[in-house]
Amino acid sequence: MSGYRHQQEVFNDSTEAQAMAFQMDLLERRLRLKALRAQRLELYSHSRHHQIGGDVLREVLGELDLSEANLSQVK
Repeated sequence: MSGYRHQQEVFNDSTEAQAMAFQMDLLERRLRLKALRAQRLELYSHSRHHQIGGDVLREVLGELDLSEANLSQVK
């Protein structure tokens, strides 16, 4: 058991594991940005079809802007 734990610790600290984790973080960030952009397009569509008012549009767009800015920061 101790040998297994040691191997697991070594792998978790390996350069390969760190690179994989970094790539997964990048992929997740890209997917979240795409989802935010899709939400933005949907909001504009609702606004054009008078399903939401200008105040709601501005408020939600502001929240999306903040979320997008947080995700766009280099970590």
